[in-house]
Amino acid sequence: MIALQSTLCPELPDVINNIDYQNQMAILRRIDEILRVGKIDECYIEMTINHWLNSREQNQEPRAQDFNQFTKTSQWGFRAMLLKSLMGYRYRELSVQLAQCPLYRWFCRMEMFGPIKSPGKSSLQEWAQRLPVDQMQLIIDHITATAAAPCNPLELKNQIELDTVWMDSTCLKANIHFPVDWVLLRDAVRTLIKGVTLIRDHGIKHRMNSPESFMNAMNRLSIEMTHSRRKADSKKQRKKVLRKMKELCQTVRSHARRHRDLLEQRWSQTDWSHPQALQVIARMDRVLEQLPKAIEQAHERIIGERQVKSNEKILSLYDSDVNVIVRGKAGSEVEFGNKLFLAENSQGLIVDWKLYRDSAPSDDHLVEPSLERMEQTFGEGVVRGIVGDRGFDSADNEQLLAEKGMFNGLFSRDPVKMKVRTMSKLFQQLQTRRAQTEARIAIMTNDFAGTPMLSKGFERREREMSWHILTHNLWVLARIEQTEEQETSRPLESAA
Repeated sequence: MIALQSTLCPELPDVINNIDYQNQMAILRRIDEILRVGKIDECYIEMTINHWLNSREQNQEPRAQDFNQFTKTSQWGFRAMLLKSLMGYRYRELSVQLAQCPLYRWFCRMEMFGPIKSPGKSSLQEWAQRLPVDQMQLIIDHITATAAAPCNPLELKNQIELDTVWMDSTCLKANIHFPVDWVLLRDAVRTLIKGVTLIRDHGIKHRMNSPESFMNAMNRLSIEMTHSRRKADSKKQRKKVLRKMKELCQTVRSHARRHRDLLEQRWSQTDWSHPQALQVIARMDRVLEQLPKAIEQAHERIIGERQVKSNEKILSLYDSDVNVIVRGKAGSEVEFGNKLFLAENSQGLIVDWKLYRDSAPSDDHLVEPSLERMEQTFGEGVVRGIVGDRGFDSADNEQLLAEKGMFNGLFSRDPVKMKVRTMSKLFQQLQTRRAQTEARIAIMTNDFAGTPMLSKGFERREREMSWHILTHNLWVLARIEQTEEQETSRPLESAA
């Protein structure tokens, strides 16, 4: 375990008559104490160093200066990402807040005598990606194990219990608009025209009309397509407008392809570096590759009046790892994103979670994999009962829980079995407690992850979600001591 050296830093200023600041300071101080007592900083830094060394070329030893700098920025980045998730900042906002707020610099171990050094947006983003998700999960499990240890190193009023687990799932919404087929054509034209304009502004040009004229033409067609729905011959009008859109898309695609090829050949004539030029090329290639399929999809839906299978649809030109999730709820019949599974204990700690890249199985198929993960993490026999809604109930799960000798707190789909289960007072209490799990879902998706989550690409969303789970559990532990000083143990918790 790496031993971190403490540094001298100025005292925090006294702020009076501001209860919100005092509460925020108390939470950050308590989280800082948890990180120090549980040696979580050291655990994270050691894992990032090992990952860094393994990713380097063989027989290439880092310099002592590089090693020390990496160690220091790893601690800065770890605490900065916790702060970002806790406060809901974006990278640029966090960079500004770290420059302004002594409390935030103190928490991130950046506060020191002399000039203030605040990391930039790019540095913060690089620090957040130093550890893969599977190793981030080890940090989360380490925190839970430390909190549940019999010796109670975190000095919690009540020991963390893992006897009963409440399960639920939701849709982690992606940052996309409703995927109307012809809107994808508008998105493609907009992205390609922006790329062409950017290339032309840096001195590489090919003969064409003004790029803005193509965007104006697409906007007019989009307005016409919207209004055609209200006309008597709406189907005929929509087909007519779509044919014009298809012709415009082919023209824009040709201009974008020529400018893209010229940039690849003559990038040295611009003021861009080669990686910067490759970034522009990659952005245009992503749209150019999908545009023919997007045109075909719009043709099938509007002109051919034929349905397209969900697994063959393009929902977004910018994020391919997005699924159609049928929710069947008021106001959200269908949602677009990734399925998120959460399992929490009675105190609100998230003890298991998984974000699904592909179309996720139904809820009743999520129970057994979750139990396997928790047994691997906490050991067999630690979790002795699970609670969930009727979506998790099935004959296979009922048999699985019976074989493991676990309490079945799942809301049954069978009315006869449901009547028998509700005769148990414990079952009634556990199901009443399930309302808090619904609130936990809302806290995670709205307050921590954000609705929608702005990260694009499944890998980034999964990594960011691991940071949110980690921060959420620290936040819950930081609040347990304060709330339980004022409240007695609830009967529901003792029954669980």
